[in-house]
Amino acid sequence: MSVNLGALLKAIQTEADAVKKKMGCLQGQKSSINVATMLSMQLLMNKFSQIADLGSTTISLFNRSFQTMISNIQR
Repeated sequence: MSVNLGALLKAIQTEADAVKKKMGCLQGQKSSINVATMLSMQLLMNKFSQIADLGSTTISLFNRSFQTMISNIQR
């Protein structure tokens, strides 16, 4: 099994940049934010959250598998 962590980190950074860009646009609108804009931001944040969770889960699984291998070697 091969996992490209660089691609995963790049995807996370891309989504983080998209969120920052959207937040910058929203700051300029202050009092004129409509429902469509709020839903768009919610979808963007949801996507960012899912990708970040995927990264955390992947790293955690690798960490657990390495710990198991080390434990088995020490026995």
